[in-house]
Amino acid sequence: MEPEFAPEYSSKERLHKFAVVAPLVLGLYAAVEWWFLPVIRRFSDNAYCETVLGVPGQVVLFYGLFIGIPMLSGLLVCAMTINCSLKAIRARRYPPPGEKVFRRTKVKTGWSAVAIACGPIVITILLFCLACWGYGAATELIEKSYKIHPRGWNCPVQLQVSHNTAVNQLPTAATWLLQC
Repeated sequence: MEPEFAPEYSSKERLHKFAVVAPLVLGLYAAVEWWFLPVIRRFSDNAYCETVLGVPGQVVLFYGLFIGIPMLSGLLVCAMTINCSLKAIRARRYPPPGEKVFRRTKVKTGWSAVAIACGPIVITILLFCLACWGYGAATELIEKSYKIHPRGWNCPVQLQVSHNTAVNQLPTAATWLLQC
């Protein structure tokens, strides 16, 4: 018996998908590289002197790092794969019926198909568990931070300006320490 293969995208369909996705990916990469990361770097250099909606900056930084990133990653994996995974589990066939692929792919059936389809679901659950663990780790780090500096941080006057008005004039923490 000859193995069954999933239907493939035609060359025209591949080119169309690439033409749609490539500019979106490049735009997202550019936004992250030239806008988001510099803002985060400036914020993290002086997080102890900043507030975000009345919440201390180091609290936002720790919770964002330990909870926000794993949670958003889990949501992204879930949003991108849940539909295909559920179809494959219901049909006990991977790739699911009617799903096209980019290269020649043998169709898996039975428990091997269910196991492959459950992979993204397991990754999503693990990322959510990591976020739950991150809550405890971030809380512990924040409490240690407050024990080390019970009266708060000594921020220089120029760093106590609001983040929006002085975002381009903030010196890094290393520069400030060298000036002291």
